[in-house]
Amino acid sequence: SGYPFWSSDKDSIFDAGRRAAFRNCKIQTALSVPIFTAGESTPSCVLSAYSLLPASSVPFVLNFVQKAVRLLWSGLDRVVNPHQSVGRELWKDVGPADLGEMAADVEMQRSFIGKKRPRGESNDGCL
Repeated sequence: SGYPFWSSDKDSIFDAGRRAAFRNCKIQTALSVPIFTAGESTPSCVLSAYSLLPASSVPFVLNFVQKAVRLLWSGLDRVVNPHQSVGRELWKDVGPADLGEMAADVEMQRSFIGKKRPRGESNDGCL
């Protein structure tokens, strides 16, 4: 269908092959958002995400994901005016190595890992 889907209901999956794959992989929640090209009635592709934790659908999050994917697919350059710094000289000295150094900040990673909830711990079933 052309509608986004977010569910933990195992009865909402109709084909036996997919139901068996989800059961074998212990998938508890599925999220799928069809992506349409302007003027088309069938999706060009479908963005899907799966979770090992059950999570109830959150309508405003689903709406946000759908709009964000639509913007990306349509091309942000056609929809949003770029920031005033785009194309300026200040970016010419930033290279891929600089981004790698930022990612290699071990102290920041340790701080993030310390705040991260363990995978098996779920207090209310929300993501």
